[in-house]
Amino acid sequence: MATGMLLVGALLLTACTGADSTDTSPTAAPTTAPVCPQGAPDRPTEISRLTLDGVTAETFATTLTVPFAGLEAGPLDRPSVVRASVVTATSGAPVTFRADTGRVLETLDDGWPTAPSQVTVFSVPGTTSCVASVYLLSTRTGTLTLTVESIGSLTTTLEVLTSPSAARNVSLEVGAPELLAGEDLDATVTVTDVFGNRVANSVVIISVPRDGPALYLNGTNRATVLTDERGRARVQLVTVPDRGDRLTVRARGADPRCSAQINQFGCTADQPFLGASEAVSDVKTRVAIDQPEVIIDSPAAGTRLSAGQTFDIRARTLGVASGTLAQVKLGDEVLALGSVEEEGLLSVSGIIARVSPRGVRYGLLVGSLPRVVVEITVVPFGIIEARPVDDRLELTVATGAWPAGTTLQLLRNGQSIRSTEVDSSGDPWLVEIADG
Repeated sequence: MATGMLLVGALLLTACTGADSTDTSPTAAPTTAPVCPQGAPDRPTEISRLTLDGVTAETFATTLTVPFAGLEAGPLDRPSVVRASVVTATSGAPVTFRADTGRVLETLDDGWPTAPSQVTVFSVPGTTSCVASVYLLSTRTGTLTLTVESIGSLTTTLEVLTSPSAARNVSLEVGAPELLAGEDLDATVTVTDVFGNRVANSVVIISVPRDGPALYLNGTNRATVLTDERGRARVQLVTVPDRGDRLTVRARGADPRCSAQINQFGCTADQPFLGASEAVSDVKTRVAIDQPEVIIDSPAAGTRLSAGQTFDIRARTLGVASGTLAQVKLGDEVLALGSVEEEGLLSVSGIIARVSPRGVRYGLLVGSLPRVVVEITVVPFGIIEARPVDDRLELTVATGAWPAGTTLQLLRNGQSIRSTEVDSSGDPWLVEIADG
């Protein structure tokens, strides 16, 4: 019985084996889609995942540095060029990269100073997908916007800075080309790189001649300054009276060496790269300094006055503030006071002329300016003028020349022909002496 069961099992096993050996149907091959399907150069492609140096654009926080000395310039944490890439649906399809204030390179061997702001490249197979890539840089500081377009568009922004090592050009401005001595002089220096970007934290020296008509508030003639975030530095000097009427202000880089590591102040044209302009790192500007001045209009130089005669002084001033005190002196004695009016005019009235001792002169002092000599002569007689009128001789007698009651006599050939007395009038008067 056992033998019969084994036989049946063997026959069943043989039948199954024979059925498998006679099956000749083909086996299907496994199918997989290509990693990067081929596209067409005249057909845009879907784009996604914009990256900068392999970092998703949304999380890329690195700033760019203007490539002032080639694409390798700048610190490690602020490169001068980054690789911008997008994932594409197909290869061989056109993708356009556009930088509004930057430049785009297909390869790093391209001439970057003259690179365009827009480039169209064709996608290529990558390791895991199709990609399109360019190199991005900027010669202008500020915000750079990158736009990538094919089917749809992707956009990102980057901040672009320039390095203190890029300092190359110095410009100088003064607040006014002409000043009055004693006024403040404002000077502003601006430092830029080879592309005209303003450079912060650049050291500059602003100086004036030692013996010139301006100094710093501490009495020195030079200052070392650091440019601010706008690439500018401002100083203030005080102009000095009686030290000339021309001032030269000079601004220059503090360390004028052509070095990519320090600055480019000393660089000539085409240094350190072809197309670079010549550095302007030492500039001067001139300022006219109007020295304060007092000009006496009256009495005219050489005027003769009688002792006791009243006279006025009229003058013009230059570079003197209104309200400045004026003094009329005879030697060290103050005879009268006045003050400078608007537009620099000056009037001192009611000065009584006096005969001065030998060597003592009248003077006008305005503020702290040197004394201006009043060129008058005061003589000890009181006839100011004598003139014939018809058959009379008119004498103008100075007020106070003689005491009231003094007798005046007109002589001809030693003989008295007419006499009169000085009255007590306080004003000049005429003595009429008829020809008799």
